[in-house]
Amino acid sequence: MRKLYFAVVVLVLFGAMMLITACGVLDGIISIVDNNDRNTEAGAIFDEPFLFGDFEITLSSSTRAHRIRALDSNFDGAYVFSIPISARNIGNRGNSLEHFQVIAFSPDGWSTDIAREGINDETNIFSVGPIQPDVTKTGYIYVVNSGDGEYIIEFNDRGDYRVELRIDHTFDYAAIPLVQTEFALGETIDFNGLKITFMDDFSWGRIHIEWSANFGAIYFYLPVTLHNTNERSAEFPWDFDVFSPQGIPVDSIAWALDAGKTDVTLIGHILPGASVTAYLHVLFSGEGEYRLALRDFLLPDELWVIVPIYDLTPFVYTELSRHLTSPEMRMFENDNAVSAEQQWMLAFGAFIPTTNRESVRVFALGESGLAAERLLRSGWSIEDRESALAQINRLIEADGQSPVADDMFRTLILAEGVNPISETEFFDGIVNGTLPADYQEGLANVIRASRSRAVRDFNELNEENGVTLDDFDDEYAEEIIAASLAAEFFLRIHRGIEANIGAFDLLINLLGFTEEELLSLPTLAAWDYGRVAMLARYSVAAGFLEEEEVWGFMQIAAERASETYSSWREFTAAYILGRALAFGNSSWDLFYTLDFLLNHPESSFQTIDFFGQMGLRA
Repeated sequence: MRKLYFAVVVLVLFGAMMLITACGVLDGIISIVDNNDRNTEAGAIFDEPFLFGDFEITLSSSTRAHRIRALDSNFDGAYVFSIPISARNIGNRGNSLEHFQVIAFSPDGWSTDIAREGINDETNIFSVGPIQPDVTKTGYIYVVNSGDGEYIIEFNDRGDYRVELRIDHTFDYAAIPLVQTEFALGETIDFNGLKITFMDDFSWGRIHIEWSANFGAIYFYLPVTLHNTNERSAEFPWDFDVFSPQGIPVDSIAWALDAGKTDVTLIGHILPGASVTAYLHVLFSGEGEYRLALRDFLLPDELWVIVPIYDLTPFVYTELSRHLTSPEMRMFENDNAVSAEQQWMLAFGAFIPTTNRESVRVFALGESGLAAERLLRSGWSIEDRESALAQINRLIEADGQSPVADDMFRTLILAEGVNPISETEFFDGIVNGTLPADYQEGLANVIRASRSRAVRDFNELNEENGVTLDDFDDEYAEEIIAASLAAEFFLRIHRGIEANIGAFDLLINLLGFTEEELLSLPTLAAWDYGRVAMLARYSVAAGFLEEEEVWGFMQIAAERASETYSSWREFTAAYILGRALAFGNSSWDLFYTLDFLLNHPESSFQTIDFFGQMGLRA
């Protein structure tokens, strides 16, 4: 049997870049090697120029040691040493150092990288662009540290002409501290001559830009004053992150705001001596302390601003309940009235429409319906009638069970004593037959439940190459299917475990559920059933389906949900935990939606019986 080796896609969280610096130890001599005898400056030394092509180049002995912090870079976490360099164009036309090749060799003779990413482009000598005649540009060459000893850095013209720099290098790791300095709101931060003050004056809003993936989401914003004390222009630090109370980076929403130009990250450069006021907009991701990290890659400091966000009730809950119970909403509901039984069906799909400030007592959609087609295309890959029906059928075919989600939830998250295993242990366990029993059972369920989708995905992915799984023998085809689903299963496990911790915290500490309630849920199929009505409404609003044909699907979902669960409360908990597994999202963004549905006296969950008019239970 041929063995199948698994390639795992590693998900990389995009974040801002940070390079921490400190003084390093770097002593060396530059030696010039000219294969064509065109350069005779052998024995050039630091701080003295040498000629290379049309450039007069000087390397400074004032070197630094760094560690790159750049999640979206291949060099994240790498230790590098920087060599200051100045390059003057002594030719008669513009020229760039990028036209030349620069290679570094480590003390053991192997090539080592010169980092050209994960650092500030303004200091990278290879990013300065064309240099005009008689103009000097300065920057740094960043060499990845590969141990102490003699390094060779070679400049060549991509031909036979080259210059070698021999450098004796000793790297002091202990010289790279990470200093974290915390500031409270109202305090002023001196960030390289830019005085920054985050004011303790919050306001709230909701994203109304239809093309945004965060359409309908809640955000908060606070004023930020900037005063430039430098003699040159300055701008808000480009290297910063905002972390939610759960410690997860929060997506930037500056471009998704009506007032986006007032966002502090978009105001551009500030003239010397000038002061401006802008706003920091942050996507709401639950109550607690948000942390804003400002970084300067040339300093060893990491500056943290603590932003405590508690009790959003004055804006979010009140605004949501006021809108959904307003006279205007009641008029809209009267104009688009449906039967009591149909209201019961609609209530099972209440979560997302309520978040989008839509009524769940009528089928028609208001404002969010205008963006229905875009939302379906981007979030569901629905582009026509056939794909809409396929997605709805997929949601209701679980028939009271959600094998993939249920197995992951029970065997890997709730089971006592089960700890997540590493990526290596997981895939080696598959190849060697040593996978723990809980994982074997979970993976078997995933393959059984998702086999047809994996076949379809493989065939579509390889359609241009004219390859399908039918081109392989049965045994090898099954190994391909297992490999793709194993990678998906592993990633979902580890993402889902973290998300479920947050979801448990939300349900227990803020919504009053008990751990016993959550552990005794019969299935997480509510996550599927709870999206049928929502998907049907948006598919009709987009023009893909007709209203008359979707009520049957909604009735099936409502009946199965009411047969499976005992109350709106139990249905809600299963929906949220299923969502956490599927999206890796703890659902803190739905907190006020859930609070409204479960507790507001005029919500559908409070006014519509869970079993409706079907007489399923007393």
